[in-house]
Amino acid sequence: MQIDTSNFNDRLAIEERVSLVEDTARGALRTALSYLYLDDGPTNLPRARIQAAIAHLDPAENIVMRWPFTRTNGSGRRSYGKDALHAARRSRYQCETCGMADVRGAGPTSMRYRQMVALRCTVT
Repeated sequence: MQIDTSNFNDRLAIEERVSLVEDTARGALRTALSYLYLDDGPTNLPRARIQAAIAHLDPAENIVMRWPFTRTNGSGRRSYGKDALHAARRSRYQCETCGMADVRGAGPTSMRYRQMVALRCTVT
């Protein structure tokens, strides 16, 4: 289960996916996909938006959405904040050590000074 890296910074692909859903979910899906795929996308995702968009995300996106969410919106916001999301986007949601793209085995790791610096798989 992998994230399609061709979606990164592709606003047209995002708009194509958004156009396929009902009007009531379009704004939420646009925000969620921008949060995941745009380097300059939003760094905060309101819970109501993620809940409205989740039915329209593929399984890999559902897994990945949870990684930075608690770090940008929840209990980890003070410790990690937007740097966690930027690191995840930079790595294209792949392990920065071995390049593993299966999102079921990779996850965020942190180092000192409360900075999220990489995504690492459980293999390395």
